[in-house]
Amino acid sequence: MKIQFAISVVFLLFQLQSVSQKSFNEKDILLTVDGRGTEAGEFIRMYQKSPSSGDNSDIVDFLEKFIIYKLKVADAIREGYDKLESFHNELSGYRNQLAQEYLSDRETREKIIRQAYERYLTEINAWHILVNCPQDANPSDTLAAWKKAMELRERIINGEPFEQVARSSSDDRSVTLNGGNLGYFTAFQMIMPFEEAAYSLKKNVISMPVRTSYGYHIIKVADRRPSKGRIKVAHIMKSAPPGVSDSVAVNAEKQIYEIWNMLNEGKPFASLAAKYSDHKASANQGGELDWFGTGEMINEFSEAAFAIKDTGEYSKPVRTVYGWHIIKLINREPPGTFEQTKSYLESRINQSYLNSLSRNAL
Repeated sequence: MKIQFAISVVFLLFQLQSVSQKSFNEKDILLTVDGRGTEAGEFIRMYQKSPSSGDNSDIVDFLEKFIIYKLKVADAIREGYDKLESFHNELSGYRNQLAQEYLSDRETREKIIRQAYERYLTEINAWHILVNCPQDANPSDTLAAWKKAMELRERIINGEPFEQVARSSSDDRSVTLNGGNLGYFTAFQMIMPFEEAAYSLKKNVISMPVRTSYGYHIIKVADRRPSKGRIKVAHIMKSAPPGVSDSVAVNAEKQIYEIWNMLNEGKPFASLAAKYSDHKASANQGGELDWFGTGEMINEFSEAAFAIKDTGEYSKPVRTVYGWHIIKLINREPPGTFEQTKSYLESRINQSYLNSLSRNAL
């Protein structure tokens, strides 16, 4: 509906313009995205600079590209891509070009993709505390949230353990399970402003409040390590999620050790998974899971899986929030080269912009 309305406005503007250069008001708001208005004059000046200028049959196509440009820029701001130095510098140099042309510029894209690849090669273990503050919060609520975040930071700076402050004060509901520790993660696994801050921090330094769409975060990087690549595993699981009775939890532990003993006696992993695993989605495939990397599985499971040295070997029983697991390593592959991962990195960078079109459906 809004696209149709915008197009009709543009046709009207150009019909009037053909009669008189002053037949319309350049200050009229043609389009509003995330509360930011775009004046008709900006659109017309951009159109007149384009190769299609003067051909009214191309106005609709140009408008659609212009709208996409505005959505992409708004989404970049919202998601934090505007905090990327390379993105910000290049965008400021392309203010009078459509985003589609900008994003297809080979040199610009290469810089962004290479920065993503550098992060992809490094895994970070971080702690965080969240103070809720919606993106559209009023100024007084935003200031109050920022002040609270600063107070929590001061408690940590003054010697109170990060986990203790997180458990007592963080608004992240997962804190009851992890104490504020996010485990290891890599590029594209956190919202962009959070990722940007985490990769910029030195180990054990307490960040200033970091603003995201969720609120304000206090971040501490506990460790950095080279990427471990990806692995493929199978597992046998006995379920014991939060809230089960003590007897159920004890029985799950007893059963997983009985299965482990059967494995040590030489029983086939796949047949035991099919017979005993509570994870029905994988049991019929011998317990096999899809390939995954760091940060794509719950931390305890991921760390135990990556710790297995040789293919064909299996872990001791591992406790996670879901229950007990025995994990078998099937295969592993190192991080890909830049050329091997380039298309994946491009798709992840583009995903933010595709999301903007769905979230801001016109």
